[in-house]
Amino acid sequence: IYLCARDYSMRNNTIRYNYLHDLHGPGLHGVMAIYLDDFTSGTDVYGNICIRASRALLLGGGRDNNIKNNIFIECDPSVHVDARGLGWAKYYFGDGSRFLDLMEKVNYRNPPYSERYPELLTLMDDDPAVPKNNSITDNISTGGRWLDLYDGLDFDVVKVTGNLIGDSVLMRWRRPGANDFSLHEMSDAEVKGILEKEGNFVWEDFPGFADPDKGDFRIKSPIPFSDFRFEDIPVDKIGLFADDYRRELPKP
Repeated sequence: IYLCARDYSMRNNTIRYNYLHDLHGPGLHGVMAIYLDDFTSGTDVYGNICIRASRALLLGGGRDNNIKNNIFIECDPSVHVDARGLGWAKYYFGDGSRFLDLMEKVNYRNPPYSERYPELLTLMDDDPAVPKNNSITDNISTGGRWLDLYDGLDFDVVKVTGNLIGDSVLMRWRRPGANDFSLHEMSDAEVKGILEKEGNFVWEDFPGFADPDKGDFRIKSPIPFSDFRFEDIPVDKIGLFADDYRRELPKP
C-alpha cells in the first residue's frame, strides 16, 4: 500500500484492517507492506496485520502520522522512520519550495483548510524538514526487528510508546552521543531500558500467537503487562467479499 504526493496538504487518509504477508523481495530493502513515501503526512495506520515483510511500515520524512494498534510478525523491521528532508531529500526545502506552492494551491491559509488543518499555518516556520508529531503507539511486534530510526532521529522527535515488543532485535539506531549506526539486540540492556522508559513493554520470552497463518492472533499466554492496551482486529472481516462487482470468490 503506497502513498506519495510530496505534498503536506494531502492529509486525513486512513489505512486500516489489511492483512499483508510474505513480502520479502529482491533489492536492497525488499518490499514495503505500507509505504508512506516522501513526506506523506496526516495518515492513520490502524489495525493492520503485517507478516514477513522486509519493511512492514516505512515512514519517509512526513509529519503527523499515527501508527497504532497494528500487529507485526517476523518483519525486518516492523517500523522504519527517517528524516530524509535533512539528508538526501533536503533539496525539496530550498528556494521555491514545492511544498509551499502546493499548499498555496489549496488556499491553506483560509477555510476550510485553515480550520481543518491548522498545523499547516505554522508548518513552514517549524523546521519543515524534521518529521515532527509522528506517533507509534500500542502495536505488537515479534519475531523480527522492531524499529529503525535513521538520520539521527531520537525519541524526542518520534513518539514511540505503549508498544508490546518481542523481537530478538530491538532497534537499528545511533544512540545519542554514539558514532556508530548499529543493531541493538534484545540482550542490549541499555536500549531495552530506553524503550521501557519511553513506556513500551519489552517481552523477552514472547510466546507467539496461537495460529497466525490461520488468522488466530490470540497470544499463547497471558500478557504480563496490565497497562498494555490493544483492540482486537476483526480478522474474520478482512479479505475479499462477494458483491455486485465480484460475484464469486476464488476457491482456496
